[in-house]
Amino acid sequence: MRAYHSSPAEPSTAESERQTPIAFALTQFDRIPVAIFAADSDGEIFYTNDRLLQIVDHDGSAVDCCHGLADLENLLSTELIRPARQAIEQRTTFESGQFIFVGAGGRYYLLSISLSPLMLDDTCYGVFGILQDFTETADASESLRRRIKELNTIEEISQALHSTMKTDDILRIILTGATCKEGLGFNRAFLFLLNENENCLEGKMAIGPSNAEEAGRIWGEIPPGNRTLSEVLAAYLQNVANHDIEVNRIVRSLKIDLGAPTVFRQVMESGQWCNIDSLGEAVVHDTGVLQALNTHRFAVVPLLSRGKSIGVILADNLITGKQTENNTVHLLQIFADHAASAIENAGLFEEIEVKATSLEKANLKLEQVQKQIAAIEKSSLMAEITYKIAHELRNPITIIGGFAALLNRNLNPADKLSEYGRIIVEETLRVEKALAEVLNFSKSFALDRVRCDRWEIVAATVDVLEQTHSPVSIELDPKDGRSPLYVRVNRDQTVQSLHDVIEAVGSCLPDSTPIRLQLGNSEAAQRIEPHWQIEPEAHERVTSLLAEMLDTRATGSSLRLTLAFETIRYNGGEPGLAASAAQDKYLFIEYPAMEE
Repeated sequence: MRAYHSSPAEPSTAESERQTPIAFALTQFDRIPVAIFAADSDGEIFYTNDRLLQIVDHDGSAVDCCHGLADLENLLSTELIRPARQAIEQRTTFESGQFIFVGAGGRYYLLSISLSPLMLDDTCYGVFGILQDFTETADASESLRRRIKELNTIEEISQALHSTMKTDDILRIILTGATCKEGLGFNRAFLFLLNENENCLEGKMAIGPSNAEEAGRIWGEIPPGNRTLSEVLAAYLQNVANHDIEVNRIVRSLKIDLGAPTVFRQVMESGQWCNIDSLGEAVVHDTGVLQALNTHRFAVVPLLSRGKSIGVILADNLITGKQTENNTVHLLQIFADHAASAIENAGLFEEIEVKATSLEKANLKLEQVQKQIAAIEKSSLMAEITYKIAHELRNPITIIGGFAALLNRNLNPADKLSEYGRIIVEETLRVEKALAEVLNFSKSFALDRVRCDRWEIVAATVDVLEQTHSPVSIELDPKDGRSPLYVRVNRDQTVQSLHDVIEAVGSCLPDSTPIRLQLGNSEAAQRIEPHWQIEPEAHERVTSLLAEMLDTRATGSSLRLTLAFETIRYNGGEPGLAASAAQDKYLFIEYPAMEE
């Protein structure tokens, strides 16, 4: 809406003719996004554009109350009449400083005014005013300043979190960063971590006063002055460590059942923070925990690491009663994400410390064993057993070394964690070198192999099973013993390994399932084949178990079975799985064929 106001006295015809071009020129400013007004030499406003009316008279209720510069001066609470008269008389431009104006609806504006003489044909007909709105620029600057402060806060807290690998220190830094005024400024903060076995959150640590008296004592002992957040964290941690504050004692006794429909369960499952700002909402979510902490206005944010919630942080302003803004809670969530990673890294660091210590002990033990092996009688059987044990140890050692090397490549070389990773890699290489020496030592002994009839080996195995009262039932086909088929093996080792394999197979089958041993042969190989008959639904489970037995990488394989398979291999044989005509899987042990 535009307003054209005239002076109380009508202008002369000549003056009206001169003003007509001015009025026409001013209409060019009707729709521009800058507030414009014009007043005559007597201070009467005769033109305003839409933008000015939007600012000073947003709802249109006062449009007829602003006829002159005096009215606009009162409305804006800034000087206009004197600088307008000066602009007209001296033909100069006036620019005011920035000032705050509260418009309709209580909206705040940051404004400034420029006044210039309104000239036509070297004659001044009044003053031309521009009302500049800096509100959006000021808001953007304030928002940018706040964002920079938030980023600096997160950066300093993140640096503090990565300055230590001790879990307790990390938890204190997390809660201190949430409560000190240089950080997020909450009065209190409580940290709960997930106990997966009990499906609950367990209180671990808290920082903050339980009442105003305790608040004054704790905060009063922190030296005043302008310091960085890192300096505040150090001072705050030292001060709080001197007090086993009441809330810390309380929170350690608390457990939150995640089976109950509370805000804690909602936050853990959704991974989204929650800001509770009323007693009614708090009562709905209370399971006794909020009552114990004496709070009903609080924020809860999840600790998210790799997309999984590992706990929550609860923060409130019990002492000051200040309302928690959503922006602050959002910042707390960003901080919690860094904290969750730091907690997991600390756990990983502690685990690596344990593994490094264990690896060093294993290395010393292995060196001792290596020395003892050198003194053992150089018998073939002992050499074979030594080889199996060394081979069994090499697989997990190699896995640990590979894991440590991969971890070490992804860590900052300056981190303490990287140093421990390097130690593990070095110690693993030492262990592998020692194992290689053990393996070379054991391989240097030739096996005492002789020609043996397979039927005699199978029969001897059945005798051993019967003598040891094995629950496995064996069936033999007498026709297999009519034509001798020979293999070159160490008889005792082959009988023992076949015995161990059959017992392992029997443990996979349903109770009382007989095993039928059959002998098969081809031009290049001779086989010992255990067969059985079971229900179709059990075939898949048995096949899976047999595959695991043959997998040398399977960590669940027993050393006894591993030695059995390795003994078969070192005697020239090879265990494996084959499919029958009915597509059922069965186990076989194959040896190279030899002439009689």
